[in-house]
Amino acid sequence: MDRALHSKTNQKAKSKNQNFLTLALIFSLAAFLISGYLLWSAARDGIGLAGCGEGSGCDDVMNSRWSLWLGLPVSVFAVGFYVLMVVCTFAVRARRIDGDRWLPWMAAGAWAAGIMILWFVFLQAAVIRSFCIYCLADHALGFLAIGCLTLYTRRTKLRLGLVRIVLVVSVAAAFIAVHIIAAPSQMDVVDIEEVESEEVQGEGGTIQIGPAARSRIVQALDKRVSFDIYKIPCIGSREAEYVIMELFDYTCSHCRDLHKNLHHALERYGDQLAVVMLPVPMDMGCNPTVQVDYPKHKNACAYAKYGLAVCARGRDLFPEFHDWLMTGKTVTTLEKAGAKAEAVLGKGTIADAVADPLVQEWLNAGSALYKLTKFGGIPKLVVGSKVVTIPRTTSERLFEFLESTLGIQPVENDELKE
Repeated sequence: MDRALHSKTNQKAKSKNQNFLTLALIFSLAAFLISGYLLWSAARDGIGLAGCGEGSGCDDVMNSRWSLWLGLPVSVFAVGFYVLMVVCTFAVRARRIDGDRWLPWMAAGAWAAGIMILWFVFLQAAVIRSFCIYCLADHALGFLAIGCLTLYTRRTKLRLGLVRIVLVVSVAAAFIAVHIIAAPSQMDVVDIEEVESEEVQGEGGTIQIGPAARSRIVQALDKRVSFDIYKIPCIGSREAEYVIMELFDYTCSHCRDLHKNLHHALERYGDQLAVVMLPVPMDMGCNPTVQVDYPKHKNACAYAKYGLAVCARGRDLFPEFHDWLMTGKTVTTLEKAGAKAEAVLGKGTIADAVADPLVQEWLNAGSALYKLTKFGGIPKLVVGSKVVTIPRTTSERLFEFLESTLGIQPVENDELKE
């Protein structure tokens, strides 16, 4: 009687333990499907994730420099890990392999993956400061699968041992170290020949920004864009030999990163370089090309109008105000931005300045140029005949690109002092 009861109890315990393996298998399979979807999107340059358009958290994460590991999408490793989890868990559950022999190694690999998952969550929360709902769902399912596998190994009294624990920490640390050291800059270059001409708005197949007048007319994108550099927002010398354009949004974190790098470029090249600044607010309130409003871009139109209003009333006032508004990890409050704009203008109200027709003209020009450059992520640089989308980069990588594309060379230190 005691033996029968003991046997029945053991069977129930084994059955309960098997449930952990079953759950690990289910969670791993679900995580595999999501990571496969992310890999498919990464292969299409981040396009195709449902509900994640330009300016969304998914867009920020998928187009960040941390989305790659030695040039490979990190979702490649997720797919590989979850395939192994599904195959091995199924094999152990079906008794196709010796669980006592292989489960400690499976648990070790799962723990290493768990540390890497924590790393990716940290990157989204503290570095990128945006969250991808698909990535988070994938991470949550991964944690659940790892947790169930860990519970199964504990219930079956299998131990990792010191050697495997050291291996777990070493593998995870090596992966993270390489990710930090080798995280690539992102510069997606498209030649203007790839842009369809029917997208161009304006007469004669060109976009003309501002009225043609005396001073200096500059052309870009193989003469498809022209503007009077003295009648448009600009930082740097308006007589610079080399003129590039930036499409940006004051509420865009990537744009704020590029802003610092552009200032380093202006310091490096001096009066040789000018950057024309056209806001492209990722806000449906003033940008007809935006299809979805995201909370992080709330009031993007208002910030853009403040910057352009300052420029409309005084071209020389714009660089300092623009720099102030773009400094910091996140944009200041709308109230502080409005108060600062009024203080810079010195007379009249910001509401009157925002009503200047030039403000809307420049906003329309930014939207038209964004459409011409085939939409996509921001910030974008128009450099000669090339359109460059830069989610993340470094000053050195930007210098390399500008010098190879434009032929511009850094000025000597004594020239900068002059």
